[in-house]
Amino acid sequence: MNKKSLTEMKNLDVPKLRERGEELRRELYDLRVSATSASVKDSSKFRQTRRNIARVETLLKQKGASAQGAA
Repeated sequence: MNKKSLTEMKNLDVPKLRERGEELRRELYDLRVSATSASVKDSSKFRQTRRNIARVETLLKQKGASAQGAA
């Protein structure tokens, strides 16, 4: 993730951050499924996706919203 996309992510509101987190979790799930059925061409995507999920979770906590809380 570059600085520009991190800055854009910081400007998102809480519902949009939660939505982005769900998208990233789905992406990680799809990567894991594809890894079991075929060889993965870019294994660094796992690490990038996990880190982006962590970034979203951190931003949610900084904004005072629990990632697991009610919407």
